[in-house]
Amino acid sequence: MGLNPSNNEVNKKVAIIILNWNCWKDTLECLESVQRLNYPSYEIIVLDNGSTDRSVEKIIERCKGRIPVNTDSVKFSPELKPVRFTILDRFNVEKGDRPVQGSNIIQVPDNQNLIIIQSSENLGFAEGNNVAIKSAFNSSNPPEFVFLLNNDTWVDPNCLSHLIETAFKEKASIVGSLVKDQSGKKTIFSVDPRRPEFFYRKMRHYPHDLMNDEPTTMVCGCAMLIHRSALMDHENHYGYFLNTKLFLYGEETEFCLNAKRLGHNIFVSKKSLVYHKDKSNSRENHRNLLTLYYMTRNAIHIANNVLSGFWLIFFHIVYPFARLKVIIRMLVEGKIKEASAIYEGIRDGYKGIHGKWRKQR
Repeated sequence: MGLNPSNNEVNKKVAIIILNWNCWKDTLECLESVQRLNYPSYEIIVLDNGSTDRSVEKIIERCKGRIPVNTDSVKFSPELKPVRFTILDRFNVEKGDRPVQGSNIIQVPDNQNLIIIQSSENLGFAEGNNVAIKSAFNSSNPPEFVFLLNNDTWVDPNCLSHLIETAFKEKASIVGSLVKDQSGKKTIFSVDPRRPEFFYRKMRHYPHDLMNDEPTTMVCGCAMLIHRSALMDHENHYGYFLNTKLFLYGEETEFCLNAKRLGHNIFVSKKSLVYHKDKSNSRENHRNLLTLYYMTRNAIHIANNVLSGFWLIFFHIVYPFARLKVIIRMLVEGKIKEASAIYEGIRDGYKGIHGKWRKQR
């Protein structure tokens, strides 16, 4: 299943969806880079996942041009301010409408329109994106594509244009960017050539540059373009866009595997560049525990959802012992919290526990 390359892809509207959770500085930098995209037809949707650091206020202040974003990677562009913004409530969005709580209506180009959806609680990656996607599709001018973008990234101005180009050239319903580190010298993620059955034995990235746009079994969820048809097919077949039971991590893996089952092509665009920040501070040490827990637990959930027969039996023989080996290594290294996070991930995965980890702040 693919896209019709005879269509005029230049004018296909894209909803760029960014989630924020207590990281407004990252989000402002990401937004500043997104405003430099040279693609002519997009809107930006930011869903705030119950932040407690005044994130929404800061995002609004940026829209008004009152917080100049100047970093080594992104420079402030006063000519792109102010930005028209609209504030929506998550509960009304979920009911199927988009009422305005408050807005700042200014005569600016359509692609400088920002929609802010507020949630009073942390919905996680999957449900947060689901709410934003639903909001986009319920608009009077729904997009043909959705671009899921992490808030701790910034984009090359040609990023989105190259994604759309690859989608139509390769008849691909899902296209990922080439993800670089913040220096731009190291590739963090490109294509994953493995057979889907092997995703669950060990999570791996394949960090190499591409000579051409290449097919893949999955793309990195931090920069993921999805055609409307793939999202609607997935919802019709599985009952959701992204799996909310996973809460965090692995959603794009399951989505890509399911989409391939439904006949959708998946590619990585060699020219579409996204830069991802390195994280090493104490706040990120807590995030590392979340990563260990959710990646461990969700691998079990996803395997149970997508594997069957020999491969499912093989997974349940190999995976617990592979994770136990990691636990032992971490205990030897004195990493007690990390070992505990993996153990709880195994335990909760096999107990069928879903949603938010009880230890998550």
